[in-house]
Parts: sequence; structure tokens; C-alpha cells
Amino acid sequence: MLLLKNFNKLLCIIIFLFFTSHISALTRDSIILEDSYFTENSKKLKIERFEAISPLYKIKKNYDGYYLKDIFKFKNIDILKLDVVTFEAKDGFKISIPASFINENNPFLSIRDTSLANGKNWEEVKDGGRIIDGGPYYLMWDLKKYKVPENYWAFGVVKILFQSFKETYGESIPENTSNKKIMQGFQIYQSSCSGCHSVNLVGGTLGLEMNVPKNFTEYLSKKFIISYSKSPSSYRANAKMPPQHFLTVNEINLVISYLEAMKFNKICNTDDSCQKITLKK
Repeated sequence: MLLLKNFNKLLCIIIFLFFTSHISALTRDSIILEDSYFTENSKKLKIERFEAISPLYKIKKNYDGYYLKDIFKFKNIDILKLDVVTFEAKDGFKISIPASFINENNPFLSIRDTSLANGKNWEEVKDGGRIIDGGPYYLMWDLKKYKVPENYWAFGVVKILFQSFKETYGESIPENTSNKKIMQGFQIYQSSCSGCHSVNLVGGTLGLEMNVPKNFTEYLSKKFIISYSKSPSSYRANAKMPPQHFLTVNEINLVISYLEAMKFNKICNTDDSCQKITLKK
């Protein structure tokens, strides 16, 4: 995950996108990755081979798939005109990545593990009491070139969205964007938490909503949030949430500062009112 020493660069990207996204083309475009998507377009896209040690499988493997730049070229998508690219997974995980980061690193969208036989594309593994696999598509990165946040390794991808920064983060953006501490917390939340969790119903749905109708800080102590983040399974059997060893206590405290700010900026404050907003999404 992103370390505190990288904040200045990434915070600049976030602030730049926040203040310039109003002039970006609101593409509202997406790619629905059905099982047959690449089969139907196999003659137009060249299958490549990629070697990686993924966070899910943890050993070196070879994969077949396509470089994201080739997919974008095939779809006539100019990544230089994009703010954010969002990858949605079948389990509710959702990670939004700056388009500039993708352009610099050219990730790989894997379609299968080449080591498996009998027509099997993905190996199943146990994770937090559930059985999961990398399919149908797994977003991978070349770690030899750049240090990539673990959340950016999105498995189970079923949809790719192209949106402006404001469209992507919307109601989860802090009101006080000039407060460095709050914005640092927002950046950590965005890169390390929003894949599973949501704030103001913006983000992933695999984990808990963190702001409405009750903000985490309104019923959980700082001490508990830090302790739980470091070892969820110590509190809940078969916890889906992995231990956040990569985050320091200071970084978790910055996320808490962001959450404390957001409790004064709720989009709903009752279960009924929040459900109505959810149904409209």
C-alpha cells in the first residue's frame, strides 16, 4: 500500500484532479467484462504472457491476458483524457485508480493462469472464511517498474468504468480540501479502504459503510479502530477484512481524521433515507 512518504505526489494528483475534473469529458463509458468478451474479440486483440507474484496467489505464476493500453486502444479510449479508471469486482470490491498512474505503468488484465489443466482458468483459495479465485479477470502490475498498492491488484473484475474525479468520488470528497491532514486521510482511504468500504455510499460494497447513517467515529473508539484494523480476525471469526499491516498507526489516525470530518457532511442520517439513495444508484 501507499506509504506516507509518497503522500505529496499522490495528494497533488488528487487535488489537481479535484480542481480540474470539471473540464474533463464526462465519458460515463464502461466496459462490461462478460465471460465471452475476449473470446468474441480474440482476433482483434493479441493475447500476451505475463509473469507475476500476485497478492492473492503469493507465488510466481504465468498468466495469459491483455495489456490495458491495448484494450483501451481497441475501444478507442484515450487514457490521457481520463481522470480515473474504476475496476468493479463480482464480490462488491471497487477500486478507482488515477488514469495517469495506469498510463505510466500499463497494467495487465489476466484472463487465466497458464499452469492449470483441464480447461480450468483459476485456482480457488481460502480468504477470510470464503473461497475465492482470481477470475473472471485479474488486474496485475509489473512490480519491477513501480511499487503498486496491493488494492490495485483487483481480482474478480467484471466491469471497467471511465469517469471524472468528481463522478468517481462525489459525496466522499471532504468539504475542506485545503486541510492537508484531512486530505491525507482521504487519500489513504481512497487507496486502502474504498475498495471494500464506502463513505456516503460512495465506494465498495464488500465491507461496511463508514459514514451513514452513523459515522464509525460516533460508535467506535480510535483505539478500537486501530486495533481492529491490525487484526480483524482477533475480533471476528472468518473476517473478510485482511489485517492492515501495511498501514502505520499514524496513517490509520489520518483516516480517522478524515472520517471525523465527514461525519459533519452526511448525505443521509436514517436507515430509510439512506436506503432510498441506495435504490436510486
